[in-house]
Parts: sequence; C-alpha cells; structure tokens
Amino acid sequence: MSALVTSLFEEQALVMDRQVTPWLILPPASLDFFSIARALFIGFLNAFGGARWIGHLIRCCPGSRYGENPSALQMQGLGLVFCIIGTAFAAVVEYWRLKTMSDDRSLLSILWLVPQTLIIGASMHINVASSFDFFYREAPDEMRMASNCVLFLFHGCGNYVNMTAIQITSTGSMHLCF
Repeated sequence: MSALVTSLFEEQALVMDRQVTPWLILPPASLDFFSIARALFIGFLNAFGGARWIGHLIRCCPGSRYGENPSALQMQGLGLVFCIIGTAFAAVVEYWRLKTMSDDRSLLSILWLVPQTLIIGASMHINVASSFDFFYREAPDEMRMASNCVLFLFHGCGNYVNMTAIQITSTGSMHLCF
C-alpha cells in the first residue's frame, strides 16, 4: 500500500487543480508531508495511550475481553479495514476526477487526495507495526530476524508489482486518465 501513496496518488495529483490559495500551489510530491504528519500523529497517539483507544475500537470483535489490548492479528485486521476504506475513498475520488474532466473539463482540487493519503497511511502504520509485533511474539527466537526479513521482502515485492501496474496502465491509457 505504501507504493500507492508515492506513485498512484502523485500521478493523480499531476492532473488535479493544485492551486490551493492565490499564492500557494502544491506540488504533487507534497502529499508526502501528509504521510509524515500522519506518522507523527499516530506515533504520539501510541505514546500516550493509543493502544487503549484502539482497544476500545476493537472490543466489538468477537473473542475480545474487556481490559485487554488488541492482539497483533486484530490490529492487522483493523489495518486492512482502514486500507479498504482508503481504497474505496480513492476510487470515489478518481471517479469524480474523471467525471469532472469529461463533463466540463474542470479540475478537481488536490486537497481531495489528503483524506485517502491519511487513511491509507494509517493502515500502513498499523499493519507494519502489528506485523512486526506478530512475528516477534510468535516466531521462535532463532527465526525472528528471518521472519522480519520475509516481511520486508513482501513489502518490496508489493512495491514492484504496484510500479509495474502503474507503468502498464499509464502507458496504455495515457490519453484517457493522465
């Protein structure tokens, strides 16, 4: 999912209205600022009791007991739910971007990319942290480093697959989308 923020969302931002105020034009790469701000916010949230807040959110799941922090797998599930919500929001924004371009040739504001960037960034943060937690707790002592390496390997492969998909779609439909 991290490749979405740095590739697809920036491709979308290139063809959106980047004029926020009369004196401020946001470059497409400025979406990374929102990812950094989100990471800092979630870091502070975790430092000051964020696990309890997320625990209250997950208590509706079956098998959760009152007073327990959520398990690593429950956190991964929450991260995947955020990922689905963020991807659905991104699809709606892309639909409206294409619709406004085809109807009256106007551009959608780049600020519409901020919520999906924040939501998908939060899902990445939760998934990566809970994956490390899961592998650290569940793997034998001798396999902890190898299991974390497999996690990084999967993230790298996902980035390459996303890059390939972006290349294929942007070259095949350059006149339609971007």
